[in-house]
Amino acid sequence: MQRRTGSLIALVSAGVCLYAFAISLDEGGGGPPPTFHATLAEPSLYGDGGTHVQVVDAPAGPHELRFVPNGDSPRTLTVTASGEGTSFEGTLSLVSERQGTEAAEYYTWDYEGPRLVEVGAAGPLEVRVDPHGQTGGSVSVSLYPR
Repeated sequence: MQRRTGSLIALVSAGVCLYAFAISLDEGGGGPPPTFHATLAEPSLYGDGGTHVQVVDAPAGPHELRFVPNGDSPRTLTVTASGEGTSFEGTLSLVSERQGTEAAEYYTWDYEGPRLVEVGAAGPLEVRVDPHGQTGGSVSVSLYPR
């Protein structure tokens, strides 16, 4: 039994490492840096009203929301972006997907919902992340130019 448990842990660890490596290759470092990024891992990172607000300098054009969630992440996130020529509000839901086989299974998480933010004019953009009171888990939120 201990041997099977050890094998299971090794397989899951290897899978997580391969997944992280694949993500790092996919984002490749050759693309533009994120316009906005926040790693929200504790309640103190949210301001008054339980939301995280940050103003960034954004280029005009399409942007994509990306997330790095886990099983403790907020179940629902509302992300708003507002600026000159920009008005976006999207509510996203955390979903999990079982991976692997019975011998070595694990879960991956992602947010489902609108991800395309059209920034109408270059300049200041206010990005607001509302976890609907679920500030105990961690999630990284980024906005990348497309």
